Amino acid sequence: VRPRLRWRGLRGRRAATSRRLALLRLRRALRLLLRARSRRLARLHWRAEVLEAYRRPHGAGAIAGAASMPAPSEALLLQEYHFLEKDYEWRVAQVERLRAQVETMRAKVERATNGGLLYNLGLA
Repeated sequence: VRPRLRWRGLRGRRAATSRRLALLRLRRALRLLLRARSRRLARLHWRAEVLEAYRRPHGAGAIAGAASMPAPSEALLLQEYHFLEKDYEWRVAQVERLRAQVETMRAKVERATNGGLLYNLGLA
């Protein structure tokens, strides 16, 4: 009869609440520890892979077993260089065109702000 009386009333509710909160804290701590362990294992796996790739002879492949690519031919490199040169020249010309367009727009804005009402009506 005595143990039953202990769980009645305020003391019993406090004991049950503290036990429940302790269990929740324990679960949270366990989750945190498991997450930290999985992150540590992932990092160790990545590190082992990187070190293995570092220790491999050059040309045996990169990380994750990718095969090394052969060097491109000289003709292909020259062709790519010419393409990039033309692209660069086109972009420089486009920048010059845009700068000229910005200058004309600035001049229009300057005339509009200084011209007043007559310019806005198209009479100036």
